[in-house]
Amino acid sequence: MGGFGQARAVPVRQARPRRHVHAQGPRPHQRQARRGHRPLQVRVRRRSLRALALGPASRPELPLNDTPAAYARRVQLIVAEKPAVARDLARVLGVRASGEHCFEGADRVITWCIGHLVELDEPAAYDTRWKAWRLDSLPMLPAEFRLRPSRHAVAQLRAVTRLLADRRFTQVVNACDAGREGELIFRYLVQFAGRCPPVQRLWISSLTDDAIRRGFAALRPGAQLDPLADAARSRSEADWLVGMNATRAITVRGR
Repeated sequence: MGGFGQARAVPVRQARPRRHVHAQGPRPHQRQARRGHRPLQVRVRRRSLRALALGPASRPELPLNDTPAAYARRVQLIVAEKPAVARDLARVLGVRASGEHCFEGADRVITWCIGHLVELDEPAAYDTRWKAWRLDSLPMLPAEFRLRPSRHAVAQLRAVTRLLADRRFTQVVNACDAGREGELIFRYLVQFAGRCPPVQRLWISSLTDDAIRRGFAALRPGAQLDPLADAARSRSEADWLVGMNATRAITVRGR
């Protein structure tokens, strides 16, 4: 037993570190957590991940109404000028499945025109006064030329325009004949359809297996053929102007 004056050991309690209390109360994310909301930092992070996955920095801009899932599967549409050419292309490219209006493979679909699927419209479509063959209605000069379906291939035109409007195609190959008329056949078709994915041009003068393979290995941007297309369009419209006006003038005069 120690005496009154003897020192006594007293256990020292460790003081708990005090929480730093803001004068303005809990932080915003703490207030949200207490109310049952997710912390703000989690919400921001999720938005950042979504922007990384779907934002323009990680993938090209998608066409209207497309989805990332649809864009992931790239399918090429090839438009030939004639059914026989389409068959040769399908054989060389290994597209086996054939239908009424196209050959369909996993990543390629090959369809065809039958010559001109669309053509410049008749005079009466522009002005009802041009329906009658009269000298006082000449010359007939449309402000803008219009296209109409060619009567011999309405079903094929319907099938091809449906394919051009299909959102699964990310590229179209113009495989019409390498020349002015082949270019015009494709350009009139696209103009009539009203929609077309980016165009590449197959430019070959032979349909041998080797020529087809080399041609597809060296596709040209469709825009490179714009001057040729302009020349073809000008010739077509000039033919219409001279043919329609001269035919009527000579016919009426000869009566």
